[in-house]
Amino acid sequence: MTSTTKTAKTVTMQHIWKKLSSINVTKFTKVKNNLSYLPWSDAVALTMEHFPTMKYNFQVWTDSNGIKQMVNMVPASRMDEKTGTVINGFTGIVACTVEIDGNTRDMVLPIMTGYKNSAVFNPTSRDITDALMRCLTKCLAMFGLGHHLYTGEELPKQYGDDTATTKVVAPTKPKAPTGNSTKRIPLIQPVTTAEEPATIQE
Repeated sequence: MTSTTKTAKTVTMQHIWKKLSSINVTKFTKVKNNLSYLPWSDAVALTMEHFPTMKYNFQVWTDSNGIKQMVNMVPASRMDEKTGTVINGFTGIVACTVEIDGNTRDMVLPIMTGYKNSAVFNPTSRDITDALMRCLTKCLAMFGLGHHLYTGEELPKQYGDDTATTKVVAPTKPKAPTGNSTKRIPLIQPVTTAEEPATIQE
């Protein structure tokens, strides 16, 4: 059987960046304490609309007691304003990895207050989960989504779509049978295989 050449799109980081960074997310942003931010739910929805195979994973650390958790505890101390004594505790760092069509980006984020952007001393589980989702949103910005919010620009830059292409060999259409039969013979679709990415928990 003879073959012809068919063009298939390859999703590159350049293509992802141009697609996501061109999205105007200002209508989804909210303002808190004079700071604009993109809610994680909208960030995920906008990404999935264009790249439905997006996966993400939060870094897991093991503490000195062998307990696994999604926060890296950093020893810290502060002065008690009432007693003048030193209180020992910890602050925390979370990390996230996002994969879009084989392209990955990593991001870390300290657990911070929502109004002072300072590290939270002895963070609660709510502080930690909020930081995880903020880290996810910031990691998506590394792919271009809402990147202009971090640069202080009001609107995103506009790009053209120059998706890279590769050539895939596809079989030619079989010849129609002779005689009076009008039954249509379906084309044989080319099948491409790729190595399965590492399992990423959601």
